[in-house]
Amino acid sequence: TPLSALGASARADALGYALVGLADDPSALFFNSAGLSQLKSASLSINHNSYLAGSFEETLLFGMPAGSLGGFAGALQYVSWGGLDSRDVNGVPQGTFTDGDVAFSVGWGVPLAQGFSLGLALHGVEQKIIDSLYNQFSGDLGILFVPLSGFRLGFSYTGLGTDLSGFNPAQDLRLGLSAVLNLGKGTDLKPLLVGDWEPNGASRLQAGLEGTIERDYFLRVGFQAALTDNQIGGLTGLTAGAGVRVGLFQLDYAFMPYGDLGTSHRVSVGYEFPN
Repeated sequence: TPLSALGASARADALGYALVGLADDPSALFFNSAGLSQLKSASLSINHNSYLAGSFEETLLFGMPAGSLGGFAGALQYVSWGGLDSRDVNGVPQGTFTDGDVAFSVGWGVPLAQGFSLGLALHGVEQKIIDSLYNQFSGDLGILFVPLSGFRLGFSYTGLGTDLSGFNPAQDLRLGLSAVLNLGKGTDLKPLLVGDWEPNGASRLQAGLEGTIERDYFLRVGFQAALTDNQIGGLTGLTAGAGVRVGLFQLDYAFMPYGDLGTSHRVSVGYEFPN
């Protein structure tokens, strides 16, 4: 759906969406639901995305571990695409209208064997265009394999579902890997790499690097390399961000340039419930 394609957190945005092989927080709901089996504590976050051309997105994201049942996550999203021009069949202006989407997502990740997890997610969206409402449901399948401590392999297939206004949801096959390089004293590096294949769409390579400093400070950079020419000039593909944890709260920020189209900024505020 358009909403899930926007991501869900500042951390995910800053890392270039290269989370399929990591999937270690509730945003795994949108990238690889199998990672929800790895959740260690319940958390709630509010995520604001100042998007392009005056549009914006709000996401409420919740994750919860469930012992031997793995972990669950849910999200509510709203996006306003701002004021859009309306024209009749002859191209005559008919004023402006607003277009807004509302969506929900739920997901479950469960461990099936040592180091192997399976995940399922369901997304529903309602899109309003002038006086018409359109609904769509789609599902995702995720797999996460942890063969060695600090090394993960992920797989997800997204976009299985009903059409929206006569268009089928975009389907993506993603393969990713991640590693944790422990530098001691709560400091580490997490390199991420993902291959994203979209049949009849825009396939891409995604990479990210997250540095954790003394457990509570984070620096992030990401890059998406489109395998087809998107005809957009200027700086695109590069993302960056930072985060800080204060007690049970965490604040994250991401900056995403879209070349000639403008820039996007996302801020996330999260709270981790005591175990």
